[in-house]
Amino acid sequence: MARNKNITGPTETVEEYLARGGNVTVCPPCTVTDPELIVHSWKPKRGRKKADEHTPKKVDPDTGLVV
Repeated sequence: MARNKNITGPTETVEEYLARGGNVTVCPPCTVTDPELIVHSWKPKRGRKKADEHTPKKVDPDTGLVV
C-alpha cells in the first residue's frame, strides 16, 4: 500500500516547467547508464540478526516454565 505524501511547498507542473524553458530528454529504447558513471547503487539493508540456536533457554525455578 502506498503512503500518502504530504508535500508542503511549491509544486510545479510539467506545463509550468516547459513554459519557463525546461526541456524533456527522450532516451532511445533499451539504453542503460554506463557503469563507470554510476556513483552509488541501492543495496538492501542487512536483515535481523538470527537467534543463536545454541543458547540455553532460561527456566523459571519456581514454575518450571521456559522464560
